[in-house]
Amino acid sequence: MTNYKISEPYSTYFQKSMVFLFPLAGIPFHEEIKPLKSYLHVNGLVAYQDSEFILEFERTQEVQDFLTSVIRKSNRLKQLSGLSRTIYVFVDLSDLKQDYFNFLNGNYSKISPLLKQKILNFHSHNPANLPYIHSFLFPERYFELYAKMFDVTVELLKGVGELIDKPDQNRESFTDPEIRSSRTPERMSLTYKPFSDELIKQLSLVQ
Repeated sequence: MTNYKISEPYSTYFQKSMVFLFPLAGIPFHEEIKPLKSYLHVNGLVAYQDSEFILEFERTQEVQDFLTSVIRKSNRLKQLSGLSRTIYVFVDLSDLKQDYFNFLNGNYSKISPLLKQKILNFHSHNPANLPYIHSFLFPERYFELYAKMFDVTVELLKGVGELIDKPDQNRESFTDPEIRSSRTPERMSLTYKPFSDELIKQLSLVQ
């Protein structure tokens, strides 16, 4: 039974979807190519309850070639069209609905054993964060340790059942008033909204 030594609690917020869902997307670990952000909610594309999410990548030729190769072999992934500054990849987890809802409700310890192992294997390249992720997935092994770090009783942590909070909806959402989204069975896109006549007039006055 694996247990890691942890000397202090993880104190900053991190995107839960990046840590727990990205390893399930089927995108192989790459030392240089990683998402910039991940989103559980994008207006018109995905919503919190949909067991889907969006990954945002830097747009370079290397990243595009890598993702094109991966997406071509996957039924889970689809690249969005539209924006030129970044690459957005849609991830379908509809076959993992129960695990997705456990994640969404902050019940990380209830994620299925097979997926827990996939998450840990993916993060094995990051020895600094791996102990924390292991403790979040197997909190029952760390209640005494965390109770000492937080100066609370073991019974209190057992009552809560988890060692970190649920995903923060605001921090896991994509919001940009200048961007509009579109989704059909054939195509997904994020595009810049066209200038309104009023905005064009204002820009002309500035010039």
